[in-house]
Amino acid sequence: SKKIDKLILESASFGIKGERARKIRFEEDLKLCSLIEQDYSKFLQKWENNELFINQRDRNPVGFKNQQIERLSHDKRQLAKALMSFSQGAVKAFDKKNFKIYGSVELISGQEDRKYFDLNKKMGSLIDSATHHVIRSCGHNTHLERPAKFIEILNKC
Repeated sequence: SKKIDKLILESASFGIKGERARKIRFEEDLKLCSLIEQDYSKFLQKWENNELFINQRDRNPVGFKNQQIERLSHDKRQLAKALMSFSQGAVKAFDKKNFKIYGSVELISGQEDRKYFDLNKKMGSLIDSATHHVIRSCGHNTHLERPAKFIEILNKC
């Protein structure tokens, strides 16, 4: 039955194929969980310097600062719990047989984020009802780096 009319995904992933690769990722995320609980400021500094987010600070300084303030308000225990629960290492990867989606799928990715751009392009080819929206001069967090373009895409969906 049709339960979702439209699905909008930003910089989405299939997940990690292979049990060993998932296990390694989960162990890495568990280390991050420990860092969150032991030294949240150090975790935030590490997270913000991740190459996925390298241009966010320059492209949208106000949005970046607001995001920092929001992150500082989070409960570190709940954040660690969420990372452990939603780690890509904790779930099996999707494949073509999982893509029986009856509503439309809107995939949004930044052109400069090659990893997720390529993943979204592939995902778009596997899902008949998918449209891949690419935001130029943009990395992983499209809603933060190019908010006006992100909203424009949402309004067209």
